[in-house]
Amino acid sequence: MLAFLKPNVGMFDKMIRYAVGVILISMNLSGWTSGILGTIAVMAGLVILLTGLLRFCPIYRVLGINTWKGEMKETRKE
Repeated sequence: MLAFLKPNVGMFDKMIRYAVGVILISMNLSGWTSGILGTIAVMAGLVILLTGLLRFCPIYRVLGINTWKGEMKETRKE
């Protein structure tokens, strides 16, 4: 993984990000939001999902927050 993308998002934080991201995207797909609000909801949902997927949040990095408790494990066979 790239050095500047060092994980700083923990497992609980990751699950919350997945849930919020899916909810924001679903709000637009279900018709709850539309127009500019719907576009903003989808874009925010995608960004939140991406930060959960990458386990890296640039805002956390700027603020010095780190909820990542584990080490990255390589699943390489030798």
